Amino acid sequence: MDYVKGFIGFLVGIVVLFYLSAYADDLQFEIGQIHEELYNEPMAIRAYENVIYEYGNKIQAAKERLAALGVRKYKKELELEKKLNKYLKRPTK
Repeated sequence: MDYVKGFIGFLVGIVVLFYLSAYADDLQFEIGQIHEELYNEPMAIRAYENVIYEYGNKIQAAKERLAALGVRKYKKELELEKKLNKYLKRPTK
């Protein structure tokens, strides 16, 4: 298990060093997934929230993972987005 923690630390270091890289958001998302697979929900939530607040490309995917983890704020937000999208797609008379 220590090697996994070390690997996650390595990945976080890469994100910090290459913050402006086009791959930083992907890597941050992957860090969230690793934490999720290790049942470390607080760290997974933190990683996914970093994606939302720091990067624009993976916002929807991060919100979906947070909702799946049961974070009420994002669950409610996704429900509202779905209702709004459904409403907007209705044909107008």
